[in-house]
Amino acid sequence: MYIIFICDFDLFGYGKYRYTFQNTCREVERLVLPDEVSTVFLNTQGSNPEEVEPELVEFLKFLKDNTGKNTNEYNDNRVRKTYDKIKRLKTIAEMEVDYMASSWWLIEEKEKAHNEGEEKMAELVRRLYEAGRNEDALRAATDKEYRRKLYEELGI
Repeated sequence: MYIIFICDFDLFGYGKYRYTFQNTCREVERLVLPDEVSTVFLNTQGSNPEEVEPELVEFLKFLKDNTGKNTNEYNDNRVRKTYDKIKRLKTIAEMEVDYMASSWWLIEEKEKAHNEGEEKMAELVRRLYEAGRNEDALRAATDKEYRRKLYEELGI
């Protein structure tokens, strides 16, 4: 298993494009935990291209560029494919943000309408009760059409 961190700064300060760690025992030199986990820190600010694969350097330079304007200057086709996927994901993410915003607006409007409806019904029941029209209040609770007529009649 690999845990990979991509940093736009040199976390350890040695100028490496890649730092790879494995779980080792502090008390017993060369004793490695047999979980086969490697933690890799990739650094877009590296300065040792001769020690790593050229494709990795190109990819990290692409990430450092982060604008996608110069994708044609990269030789690795994977960089171009990555950029295309990122563009697609950004579009989807922007659509999701718009959808979420409109969903929240709809939820708020629904709650507002519900509250207004409850206030309207409470006003109707109050007025009918004050007028001694308990039978009308009971019928209004179950008969939507009758309730509408009462709203109109009482100007609610």
